[in-house]
Amino acid sequence: MTPPISFKNLSKSFSYGLLKKHRALNDLTLDVQDGEVFGFLGPNGAGKSTAINIALGFIKPDEGDILIKGIPAILPESRRYVGYLPEHPNLYDQLSARELLDFCGATSKMDKRTIRERSQQLLERLELSAFQNRPVRTYSKGMKQRLGLAMAMIGDPPLLILDEPMSGLDPMGRSLVTDIILELKAGGKTIFFSSHILNDVEKLCDSIAIIHKGNILYNGNTADFIEDTGNFESAFVSLINENSKAALTMDIVWLISKITFKQGIRSKVLYGIFFLSLVLFFSNLFITQLFSLDTGKVAIDVGFSVLSLAGLSIVFFLGIGLLSKDVHQKNICMVICHPVSRWQYVAGKFGGLALFLLVAVAVLSLFSALSLWLGTLSLGGIQVLRNFSWLMLFAAVFSHLLALLTILAVGFLFTVVTTSGYLTMLLTFVVYIIGNTLDTIIKVLVRGDFVQADVLFVKALKCLSWIFPNLSAFDLKVHLAYGLPYAFSNLVWLSAYGITYIVLLLLAATALLQKKDLC
Repeated sequence: MTPPISFKNLSKSFSYGLLKKHRALNDLTLDVQDGEVFGFLGPNGAGKSTAINIALGFIKPDEGDILIKGIPAILPESRRYVGYLPEHPNLYDQLSARELLDFCGATSKMDKRTIRERSQQLLERLELSAFQNRPVRTYSKGMKQRLGLAMAMIGDPPLLILDEPMSGLDPMGRSLVTDIILELKAGGKTIFFSSHILNDVEKLCDSIAIIHKGNILYNGNTADFIEDTGNFESAFVSLINENSKAALTMDIVWLISKITFKQGIRSKVLYGIFFLSLVLFFSNLFITQLFSLDTGKVAIDVGFSVLSLAGLSIVFFLGIGLLSKDVHQKNICMVICHPVSRWQYVAGKFGGLALFLLVAVAVLSLFSALSLWLGTLSLGGIQVLRNFSWLMLFAAVFSHLLALLTILAVGFLFTVVTTSGYLTMLLTFVVYIIGNTLDTIIKVLVRGDFVQADVLFVKALKCLSWIFPNLSAFDLKVHLAYGLPYAFSNLVWLSAYGITYIVLLLLAATALLQKKDLC
């Protein structure tokens, strides 16, 4: 037997912004059986109205279809079998209830006598007969809702789609509509309705489907749904919360990341950094052309110098600056006063700044490549470009980004520990200097006679090298400029080292932030 209404792999997305999309329905599939009251439930924004709008042919799906008595919902003839009550009926205010029912009956291809008899029955049953000749604009919200139900029932359709049928009704009105739905069911009609009033759903529905973020979480018998808890509302809330927790956690992290990224984009520091970068790059081109220097090596050297200067400026003045303002000036309290945990704050803040650094480094790297390409106007530059390894350029830029993210994570830790933004910057800068020089100092001492004089000093330095990040290992500029061999397996180990160090620093920062009194 053909179901009265059947959803087949239904998907729908809505565009907003420039390139953004919201997935309202995701592969929705369900069948409603003849003669049952079927509840379609879900929180606000779950996709209920979108599914109903597709069923009525108001909007088209991206994928899948809805069949009404086996007829695609997009075709007008499918609506011969449907009566529809929207959540907020938009009626012709100048017309009376009688005139509106006559109009609906005529569009359903009923004869005048049947329309007249059917209208009178419905007006009396819905307690509107005393007001049938008054303009609808004089009706209360509940009266309009009952008139909307009468308009849905005028053609005596086998399927009624009711979107929040109890909306705006007083207790007497709700009791009346409840009785009518039960009467329709007893008469063999199929009722598909959505509602936020869970008591009504539990009382009326034979079967339910619960939708959340476009996905079906439950589809089955109402009695089976409440079997474990014995309480419909508790079971419903528990199901939604279970499926929201993981998604909501990442939604909050992503939200904080986006806000942080926007702060970076709108910061005045950004404009100064890119202006300085442009000046340095084109000054580099001028110098190499004027003095016939080795164009490629100079372009690489200056390019990475600018990357370091710009990246460190972002880390210190923007990254640590924003974080210090949040923690030391109590701005963080405006975030965690909402249902946001402190680890979500740390992850979101670091993610936003990391994304900003990624974009900045990518843009500056393009300028560096442009500088190198323009520098090939000289013969030396062409020769360098022929021998140039673009894969090595990627490795050098990637390792440089990892170094900047490591320093940023160090700044996160010191922000939580200290009480001043300036002290945080100072301590982070000290770690930056030590991280870039400690490995070189140890190598020099190991090669010289100084080792024999003070072995303990060298061992102490080696112990420090396990604590401080070895930032010099991330500097691949010399390999790039001079074409020195580099095993790319080292890049894998370097990435693992950098990521592990960053994660440990962020975990330490989060643990300390959990214990810190903020506001």
